[in-house]
Amino acid sequence: MMTNVSTNHFLNGLKFHFITKKLVKAQHKILVEKIKRFGGTVSDRIDEDTTHMLFPRGVDYQAGLQSLKSTPVKTVQLVSIDWLPACIAERKVISTRHFEVK
Repeated sequence: MMTNVSTNHFLNGLKFHFITKKLVKAQHKILVEKIKRFGGTVSDRIDEDTTHMLFPRGVDYQAGLQSLKSTPVKTVQLVSIDWLPACIAERKVISTRHFEVK
């Protein structure tokens, strides 16, 4: 039985960075595994290839940026960690509009 690559690797080409302050280690590990399973990559630092910064619940824009060693480039989307499980549930990259961190 053939599988649909676009469904199984819907995060292909996306590179994530976690703002890990207040993120439980077990939760972080599970999300990293899911990102990799669906074709995405995870980085410990932000660079020109980073597409999304994931903020844990309760961490606002200012607190998240204070934990970084550099400022994210303007093309990086700053989103709540809740966006990722929503994408996984839909098996596609959904709009970040309702998940943006400002």
